[in-house]
Order: sequence, then structure tokens, then C-alpha cells
Amino acid sequence: MAIFRKIDINFWQDELVAEMTPEDKYFYIYLMTNGKTSQCGIYRINRRVMAFDLGWNMEKVDRMISRFEEYGRIKYNRDEQEIFMVNWLKYNSAASPKIAKRVDNELSEVKTIEFRNEVVRLCILYGYPINTVSIQVQTKEEPVSIPNPHQNHYQNQNKNQNHYQNQKQYPEQEEKKDGGVGVASSDESDKFQQDIDKRKEASEFYQQNFGVLAPAVAQEMDTWIDTLSSDLVIEAMKIALRAGKQFNYALGILKKWYQRNIRTLDQAKAESKQFARSQQRDGPSEQHQEVVPEWMHKQKQDKPREDPKEVKRRAEYLDEYLKSI
Repeated sequence: MAIFRKIDINFWQDELVAEMTPEDKYFYIYLMTNGKTSQCGIYRINRRVMAFDLGWNMEKVDRMISRFEEYGRIKYNRDEQEIFMVNWLKYNSAASPKIAKRVDNELSEVKTIEFRNEVVRLCILYGYPINTVSIQVQTKEEPVSIPNPHQNHYQNQNKNQNHYQNQKQYPEQEEKKDGGVGVASSDESDKFQQDIDKRKEASEFYQQNFGVLAPAVAQEMDTWIDTLSSDLVIEAMKIALRAGKQFNYALGILKKWYQRNIRTLDQAKAESKQFARSQQRDGPSEQHQEVVPEWMHKQKQDKPREDPKEVKRRAEYLDEYLKSI
């Protein structure tokens, strides 16, 4: 277990944090720095322990947990007493193989499947080198293993190990209420797997064409995938590349599509074709050439050249005049 935790200096400039009460900020920092925190962002903690550490009663701890769930900064499984810090991996990188291995080990102990799957999805999105990521479906079946793109670099580490075989201890897990774990159908499993594949495809496309995917950029990309779709995010990046632009240009395209209610790849391609046709018809609007009247050209051409001797004479006359004053 780490003996210290990092808090990004931008924490205090966060829009939500800036609006928090001192009590909220105190609780938020506690959630990020208490002795139960983990590298993967999911940890088990008893609410009585929280109340003792903070000097509060149980009712106040429950209110604060509910408040931060509403903020969207944590998720809490009350049955398993597990907290998921939603933005943890955004500000605590797991790019190091040692840290990625610790994340692997910690995930094997997580009981809330929803939280585990979310961490796996984020690791794929950020390109963190987990040896074997596994999407666990909430059924009695075995988990489905998905090789990470970075796995070849670390295949000598636990090559055949399945970090999630402990799930066998819960074969009869039933649907629970009040933050518990439900049961997913095979169709939901397929959709979840497709979503993971699409997000990974967008992440890899960015890294192949724009460079290293920073966590902040990955978070913004993830937001647009949720708002529109992975296909539209990839299409916007392709348009930016064709225009010789960076990722910010793609973000501008996505915002424009959202405002124009474009929600499918076919709609986006049709809109791009229409824009290209209008450009060919009207020509580029940025290039503006000033129109010079014909009489100005004629005036310059018709003006006779002056005699050099006359010019010299006038200059000498002016010089003599100035001396006489």
C-alpha cells in the first residue's frame, strides 16, 4: 500500500470544487487520501471507520456519500461497502508497468463488477498497460478475457494468469438493491463488449495519428463518445487529419455536429459532402481581393514625367528663398 497520495494542483480550480463548502472539500480530500485508498480507485471502507476518522456521526457520513454520488464524483456499493472514485485514474496515471500490475492485483479483489468493468474500460481508453484486462459479466459464466494492446511487452509477467478467477466464489450472486450488483443478460454483455472495442479503437486511432493520449484528452474524448458515438469521434479525427489540423479541430467538428443534431455516421458524411460542394460552388470566403477602380490605373498611366532640369530649378529656387527669410 502506498504511504502517500497525489492531489493534482488543478483540484482547487475545478469548477465543482470551487463551489463546494469547506465541509465538502474536507470530505473530498479524505476520500482521496484515507488509509483504505487504492491505486485502481476502488476501495472498501466501513462507514463507521469514516465517521471515526472524520469526527462525524453516521448520519452525516451517509449524507455526504449521497451528496458526492449526486455530484458524480463517486459511486458507492452499500452492500459491499466499496467506493469507486470516478476521476481517480484521470489524475493518477497507471502507465508504469509496476503500477499497472498493482491495478491488476487490486481489481482481482474488487467485488462490485460494475466498478471493475469501468476501471478496465478507463485503462483501455488511457492506454495503461494492464497485462490482461477482463470484462466480467454479471452472470454465472466465466469472464471474457480481452488482450490489451500493450500486453506483448509484458507477456512474461503472469502470462497465463487470470486475475479474475476469484469471481468463482460468487456463482449464485443475485440481484441486489440499494447500490448492489444486478444480473446482466448475454445481449447486454455483447453491447458492453462492443462499446469497449469501439472506445479502444478511438483511443488507438488518436495515438497512431496525433501522439500520446494524455488523460485529460482521453477524458474529453470519452465524453464525446458518450454524447455522440465512437464512430463520429473517429470520423471527426479523420476530417481533422485531412485538413492538416490537430485534435482541437476535431473537437470543433463534434460540437458543430451536436448543435446540428447530427447523431449518425451517415448524417455526418452527408453534411461533409454538402459543405464540400458549397465550397466548390462559392469558392473560399476567406480570400478577399480589393477591387481597384479603372480610373486610378489610367491616372497613373496618363501622368507625364517631369523634366529633371525643371525639378532641379525649383529646388534651387526654394533653397534661395529659405535662406532669404
